[in-house]
Amino acid sequence: MTKIRKSTVLKLIILGLIILIPYLFIFVLPPHLTLIGPQDVDKITEGPYAGHYLVTDGMGFIKIIDSATHTVLWETDEPEFFVHDADMMPGGYSIIVADTKNDRVFEMNLSNEVILWKWYD
Repeated sequence: MTKIRKSTVLKLIILGLIILIPYLFIFVLPPHLTLIGPQDVDKITEGPYAGHYLVTDGMGFIKIIDSATHTVLWETDEPEFFVHDADMMPGGYSIIVADTKNDRVFEMNLSNEVILWKWYD
């Protein structure tokens, strides 16, 4: 029986990690799972989504999550902006978003995702 060197074992472990890590990020983790946690979570108090949660993260995701079932009721994924914060506008039919990537604040209609108003710094 031959002895296996420590360096050979270390090389095999490193090779395994090099193969395993990309596999996990490509095939195992679901595509909607973001690596950055929520930046902001607010309970919606009025409008059609009253009682649910408005959730934003730094990857461009803005979601409305059902408070009972935790399912996604509405979402947008806009990689061209970095969502720092979002709040529901009065009436509950649009949101105001702080986009730190483009140094702007904008209001987005929830029904068609059209930007209704924007302000640049």
